[in-house]
Amino acid sequence: MAAIPLLKNEPLGSDDDYSDSGELVTTRRQRALLRTENICWAIFFAFLLALTLGISAGVATLVVLNFRPQSPEVDSCIKKTAAASPVTRDLDITYHIQQFNGSFMEENVYRRKGSPEVDAAWEALGVNCRAVQIPAEVGPQVGLTHNHVQINEAYGGGFPANVEGLHQRSLVATHCRNHV
Repeated sequence: MAAIPLLKNEPLGSDDDYSDSGELVTTRRQRALLRTENICWAIFFAFLLALTLGISAGVATLVVLNFRPQSPEVDSCIKKTAAASPVTRDLDITYHIQQFNGSFMEENVYRRKGSPEVDAAWEALGVNCRAVQIPAEVGPQVGLTHNHVQINEAYGGGFPANVEGLHQRSLVATHCRNHV
C-alpha cells in the first residue's frame, strides 16, 4: 500500500528506515555515521578511555608497590603498638619479619601428649613467667598512681604487673595441659 502524504511538503515513504519494497534504507544512516564530527567524537572518547585505563594502571601499580612487606623500624613499631613501659626503656628491642607455618594438619611439639619434652617447649615460651615489678619511680611515667595496687616496701615496693603476652600463653598452656 502506497503512502499518501498529509501535507504537500512531506516526503513519500516511511520514516522507519524501510522502503516500501521492504529493503533497509542504509544510505541515510551511513551518511550520518560518517560525518566528520562523529569521527572526531569517536577519536576523543577512545583517547579518553585509553587515558583513564593508563591512569588506573599507574595508580594500581603504586598501591601494590606501597603494600609490599617492608622491614619494620623499632621506633615506629613501638610508637604504634605500645604505651610507655620500662620494657621499652630497659631492653634493646629488635624486629625482624618471621613467617609462620600455619598448618594445623601437622603435629608440632605443643600439640603432643604431655611429656618432659612438651613441658620444656612450653617453658621456653615463658608460660611459667611470674608477675614483674614496676619500680615506684617508673609507675607515674606509665600512668600508675598511688591509687593503684602497690607492692609492700618489705618486698621491694613498686607496682605488680604481668607481661600480658606471657599471661595469655600461660592460659593457653594450662588449657592445653588440662585436655592432654
